[in-house]
Amino acid sequence: QYIVQDPPDCLSTLRRMLQAGPVTRLYTGGGGKYVGSHEGYSLRMPPAEVPDWQMVNDKGDLVDIPRPCRAVRVWNAAARAYDVVGAELEGAPADAAAADAWFVGVVRRLKGSNFLGPDLLDALVTSTKTVSMEALGNRDYAAAFEGTFSSRWSQLVVDTKL
Repeated sequence: QYIVQDPPDCLSTLRRMLQAGPVTRLYTGGGGKYVGSHEGYSLRMPPAEVPDWQMVNDKGDLVDIPRPCRAVRVWNAAARAYDVVGAELEGAPADAAAADAWFVGVVRRLKGSNFLGPDLLDALVTSTKTVSMEALGNRDYAAAFEGTFSSRWSQLVVDTKL
């Protein structure tokens, strides 16, 4: 439950998670010591697309952005055909309305936080980069962040009130 951690470990990571919305399906992710980013285990993506699904956080660490899969299949040797496997995560919201309700609950919790609050969260999710931690500490969000970002999820953050 990284997204509701208060205070968050990294504002850039929180920004990207809120901008992307809830993960409700299987997804590619980080590799590890012996496996490259988004190359791992059973779900992979073309190497040329990997940079589109990574970001550098405020600490300078390369972070993988979860990329949901659309379909999963497993080879059935006996039938000599692929079997379809459900890609939905167990316990995740089952439909768009349930995902919206879950997400609004997360946003309300974050906006109610003494560390974040509504103004910081709105400025964070509609920006692309943190440029001044000093300005952030002074709650000068116009100087703390740069860039403009908009998605269905960022708009839901801005529209959600306490």
